[in-house]
Amino acid sequence: MIKLFALLPKREDVSLEQFHEHWRTTHRDYALRMRSLRRYVQGHRLASAPDGFPPAPFEGFEAAPYPGIAEAWFEDLAAAAGMGEDPDYTEGAMLDEPNFMDVERSRFLLTEENVVVEGPPVERDAAAIKALLLLRRRPDMTPAQFRRRWHEQHAPLAAQIPGLTRYVQSHAAPETYAPGTAPPFDGVGELWWPDLDACRQAWSTPEMQRVLADAGEFVGPGSSAALVEELRVIWP
Repeated sequence: MIKLFALLPKREDVSLEQFHEHWRTTHRDYALRMRSLRRYVQGHRLASAPDGFPPAPFEGFEAAPYPGIAEAWFEDLAAAAGMGEDPDYTEGAMLDEPNFMDVERSRFLLTEENVVVEGPPVERDAAAIKALLLLRRRPDMTPAQFRRRWHEQHAPLAAQIPGLTRYVQSHAAPETYAPGTAPPFDGVGELWWPDLDACRQAWSTPEMQRVLADAGEFVGPGSSAALVEELRVIWP
């Protein structure tokens, strides 16, 4: 399957409370009408975070400017790319987007999901806190070099973070690097904990500091991070 990340900024005249409320209620109902979606998850950015989050082990890493990050799974790349012509979307969710988000500043990333630490089965209503690390490669690295370094050397380190219940690397699909185009990020790292306290405890451990230091060896400027709480809207 192909996984789409939608990075959603709010409209300037909409409060954070209004943004989150509209997204989890009115807009959620529109998403439920989209028959092409295999899964759909809303990531609502939390106001509180552990000390030292977002991480800053290298230049240019900052807090993501998105109060919402959606994840949508499609059967294949063609289904994801065709969303803009799908009446289930164009006659519903798309018309609602300007009511709460700044559509012009939205960004989208098509990825291939790689589960590093699977953890226990994720139930629809199970509580979870997730750090989303939106990663850009170092300027002197190719997409293939970044992907290999992240997967082969970094993933085993991240898998040792205490209390981590799930770890996923979502790599930008190779097709998004067509000549003259580039994805907004080269990948998204997803680190899951059962609650905010577990996240805080893990963030200060030596294992986490080693992971962040290692990221500085292959992650470049323009990367960012958000700590979110999930609302699983369409979930098997």
